[in-house]
Amino acid sequence: MCGGWADWEGLELLIIGTGKRTLFLAPGDRRRIAELGVRVDVMDTGSAAAQFNLLATERGGGIAGALLVGGFKG
Repeated sequence: MCGGWADWEGLELLIIGTGKRTLFLAPGDRRRIAELGVRVDVMDTGSAAAQFNLLATERGGGIAGALLVGGFKG
């Protein structure tokens, strides 16, 4: 179990959009997600939305997106 809120079963790819610029996941976070058998792609949100739409249309499932509109501040 991952933490309760996410259903990782059947998920193959998680696409993360980090706002106007690409920010990378910490190695530990990427490793924990990989241990669940999920591949992660991190990119700017515009590219992530386009990639998600394309792959979700082609595959029909197994894909999730986490898209931040404004990105991170700090």
